Amino acid sequence: MLGSLTAACRMIPEAESDQHLKRLRSMGYTKIERGFDRELVQTLLAMVRAQFELNKELMAPIPSDWDALWVLNLQNKDKIFIDLLDLPIVILVMKTMLNDPHFRHLPPDDPNYILGQFVARSSVKPL
Repeated sequence: MLGSLTAACRMIPEAESDQHLKRLRSMGYTKIERGFDRELVQTLLAMVRAQFELNKELMAPIPSDWDALWVLNLQNKDKIFIDLLDLPIVILVMKTMLNDPHFRHLPPDDPNYILGQFVARSSVKPL
């Protein structure tokens, strides 16, 4: 699946990647315009919504004014969500932002972070 997933994603040039990392550090978020093709976005969104519907009775209540949809542990729901984590821009962002600089048992260019939560959450208001 990763091959078709990669084909549905735009390659991010190094200069643009650097800009996204700068925005993450300064503003706490970034938006990669046209990072995925529309069909992939619609497919992933439908999958997340279906997972929410399957599990909404199991979730703890959230304040009604949040009006948000949550799906926890996406990596356990479908392999495509694991494959998303293997995309070059995602690896770059996670290594840059999450790698432990003091962990010396792996080469410094290898990922050394632990993914504790992989969550899909809707937003009440646009960012």
